[in-house]
Amino acid sequence: LKKKLRVKLEVASFLQDTVDEMASSIKQKKGGKKAARAEALKEFIQKIRNGESASNDEIGQFAKLFNDEFTLDNLSRVHLVNMCKFAGLTPFGTDVILREQLRSHLRAIKEDDILIRQEGIETLSASELRDACRARGMR
Repeated sequence: LKKKLRVKLEVASFLQDTVDEMASSIKQKKGGKKAARAEALKEFIQKIRNGESASNDEIGQFAKLFNDEFTLDNLSRVHLVNMCKFAGLTPFGTDVILREQLRSHLRAIKEDDILIRQEGIETLSASELRDACRARGMR
């Protein structure tokens, strides 16, 4: 469990660094309004790393920056492998296989979210809630 937790923390750190790099990339590639938003994103990431909470509105505001940049089709193999590890998937195979595994995993989570929303989160047992959180990369 300690080893898995350490790996998940490393992957989470890696993904945070990836988002930070992508924000820098957006800032360099695009000027004006998007560059200002990318700078605001870097400040937002720093705020989150310092342990401050974020609202859904703030998260949604920055998600627009990554409309095409953060799709599975644009990720490098290193990012795909790390995302598979983070999701608890086996990171072996070609890039196409890794992308399909991640899509399938995300599709299953999305379907599960719909069911949870329909039935209500209070209907989940403690172990089901823990499993749902783990599937989403949360502790």
